[in-house]
Amino acid sequence: MGAAFILYAQGLLPFLLPLSVLLFEPDVKSRRRMLPFVALGGATALYTLWGLTPIHLRCMSKEIVLCTSISDAQTAIAVLYVIATCGSLFFSKVRAM
Repeated sequence: MGAAFILYAQGLLPFLLPLSVLLFEPDVKSRRRMLPFVALGGATALYTLWGLTPIHLRCMSKEIVLCTSISDAQTAIAVLYVIATCGSLFFSKVRAM
């Protein structure tokens, strides 16, 4: 279950969230504004999925520790992840988002 959660949260969500925001946008101009976030989310998702291929999960004192091959670039990936997911919501014309 831990591996399934990590694959969804780290590998699919950075692409699916901006894509869903793009699909909810009311006009073409707003959709064009979401395209960079979808592209950034797709690139981040592909890189993360490539790095998550050998997933090693360990349970240590009531927490799950994830060891991957991209642990060195974690800060840069985290920044790109936040820009793709939160940026698309922040720049959306749909106020409910």
